[in-house]
Amino acid sequence: MDNTLRCHVKEYRTEHFSIRNKRPASRFFDGLRMETDKNTVQGSTELLRIHNGLYLEMLDYHVKQRLSTCHNNMEIPFKFGIMLSGRFDSTLPGQREKQIRTGEIWCLHGSFEKVLYTYFPNEKLRAVSFCLSQDLIEAWLGTSSCAASSGLEKLVLGCSADGNHVCQTPDPYGQPAF
Repeated sequence: MDNTLRCHVKEYRTEHFSIRNKRPASRFFDGLRMETDKNTVQGSTELLRIHNGLYLEMLDYHVKQRLSTCHNNMEIPFKFGIMLSGRFDSTLPGQREKQIRTGEIWCLHGSFEKVLYTYFPNEKLRAVSFCLSQDLIEAWLGTSSCAASSGLEKLVLGCSADGNHVCQTPDPYGQPAF
């Protein structure tokens, strides 16, 4: 298990998740499955690490009662998410609370002292996100000159003065500007 997966285990254990002993079996990736405290939220998150530093996160929850989680000192080189069903609120330092709803796409990157998430009762949440490790980003930007590389460079390096970035739109949680 690499440091990113260890960090997720540490963070999620403090937020009512238990980690399954049985890990995903594949010769292509490493990963973990985290299950929630069934009294508050029923479901799980799976985080898979493809060998080159691409992460796939799949979230499937049924929220029974309101739940707020706080994640400290988060380093997010680049994350692209798709909300398949449900909604949650997210608050980044120095920014207003933003609700992510069914059908929305968001991307996020930067260093965040504290990230707050709020989940609401009777919501069935399903989301998929892709995360790129810093090593993968640096390797891709250092060796590729294709249009995809240019787009990644705009998304990852086109950040605000504070170095944090959630897409380039007037609303920082808006639709990605591709």
